[in-house]
Amino acid sequence: MQFYKNQEKLLRTGSKKASPKTSLKILEMLKKSPETTIKDLATTLNISIRAVKYQIKTLQEKELIERIGSARGGHLEIIEK
Repeated sequence: MQFYKNQEKLLRTGSKKASPKTSLKILEMLKKSPETTIKDLATTLNISIRAVKYQIKTLQEKELIERIGSARGGHLEIIEK
């Protein structure tokens, strides 16, 4: 997880529901494979699809990731600052 420069921002602003560790794992997986699906993330992390969607929403609100393309053909990208 060395690639993420602003881990402090993620850990400091984490909500009570969103686990910062899970968010970091999602970022790591997206860095390795941007085309990873929500279903793949849920299966690998052993959490529900709803939990992954919540984590992604939180990461988008913190401007750490963004959606590129359509809902069906798009992917998530990490915003490098």
